[in-house]
Amino acid sequence: MKYLPVILAMALMAVLVSWNALRFRAAQQTIRSKDLSFLPAPEVARVLAFGHANSVSRLRWIDAFAYFQLQLDRKNDTVAGGGRGFDQLYETLIALDPHFEPFYQHAALAVGGLLGRHDCELGYLLRGTQEIFVCTQLWRHAAAVLAANFHWDERQPALMDLFLATWAANESDALQ
Repeated sequence: MKYLPVILAMALMAVLVSWNALRFRAAQQTIRSKDLSFLPAPEVARVLAFGHANSVSRLRWIDAFAYFQLQLDRKNDTVAGGGRGFDQLYETLIALDPHFEPFYQHAALAVGGLLGRHDCELGYLLRGTQEIFVCTQLWRHAAAVLAANFHWDERQPALMDLFLATWAANESDALQ
């Protein structure tokens, strides 16, 4: 009699846990994904941010990691209407906050490293060097892409030297 309430509580708990677990038995694992066709144009996104573009861009970026996870398996970022999901996403994010360096790095990873579109990868990196010209990581990443994917060190040594000189000039400007 003394332990009857404890036993009844444990039995009730076991019934509740079993009842809640029933719906998960037939469930299949699926990758949580996001449809990016709803993203507004960059100009509209700035208006919809109501002056809080930095905050909105960070929240949208965090939400976009589910789409990145989907692309790890699918490797095709075509969305409804014929556009490309990563292009829509990063054009919007960069328009909201063009001085946030991780947007350029992540865009380069997504389109270049994941989808193999190295021309777009280089485009995002060079755009980042124009917006944040003192960011060593963006210059280094762009130089690596030019050397590894476009072989500028062999094919265009004068242009590669000019690129590296421009990088060095921006580095020295940053130190002053």
